[in-house]
Amino acid sequence: MPGYRSFLPAILFILLLSCGKPVPELDNYFDGFDGTIVIYDEMSGRYIRFNETRAVTRFSPCSTFKIPNALIALESGVIPNSGHVIPWNSDLYPRQAWWSDNPWSTRAKDHTLTSAIKYSVVWYFKELAKMIGENRYQQYLSGFKYGNLDISGGLTNFWLVSSLKISAHEQVEFLQNFYHNRLPFNPENIAQIKDAIILEEASGFRLSGKTGLGIIGDRTLGWLVGYIEKGDSVYFYALNIESENYEAVRSGRLEIVKDVFRELGVLPGTK
Repeated sequence: MPGYRSFLPAILFILLLSCGKPVPELDNYFDGFDGTIVIYDEMSGRYIRFNETRAVTRFSPCSTFKIPNALIALESGVIPNSGHVIPWNSDLYPRQAWWSDNPWSTRAKDHTLTSAIKYSVVWYFKELAKMIGENRYQQYLSGFKYGNLDISGGLTNFWLVSSLKISAHEQVEFLQNFYHNRLPFNPENIAQIKDAIILEEASGFRLSGKTGLGIIGDRTLGWLVGYIEKGDSVYFYALNIESENYEAVRSGRLEIVKDVFRELGVLPGTK
């Protein structure tokens, strides 16, 4: 499997965070992957971008699209709240062999919007898509300028390694607007999704995010996008990595993000 350095020269903007420390080299965190991470430190107003070429290249959002998808479902009124249950239709969405692996086994049951986000339940969002419809999708995506706005890949598939594409840099911009209620959505609907994407809370910080995973030929694309709240500071991030090793991508996303933020002194501990 080729290492990251064999794909593109690593480009790292060496910026200063608000703590005044230089950003360390990030190459080692991407060893074995083609990848990028974009971080925006809101307090200092500075970006860190590893591999700028990939940071501005658009890829399928995969399940990171569940954030805007859920917002559209709530705002359009196709479901009343994040506790809305959609029953699992085993005939329409039969159990897949790979669902047996934790946490995928949780897909084979009824879900709420909150649990469908937590466990990345694709069939739930396919059902939402049927209720939302193409016209409303196009209207909302154009309203907050999400990626290339292209939903031509099919109503229930356009975000799944299909026509819709977005860059890591654009993901961070979207997350900033999401966090600060600058999207054309009711703040109460935004608050419900903010609660649904909390990954970890500990003394002094809260880590929120949404994963995404897609198969492109013999390679796997993985995303993790979100933000970290620490005191009065907010750090927005978007990571995407790619490799022939499916398990390495699936398991590596969160650890890379946490390791980078440990290196930056945002999260406690060391790698």
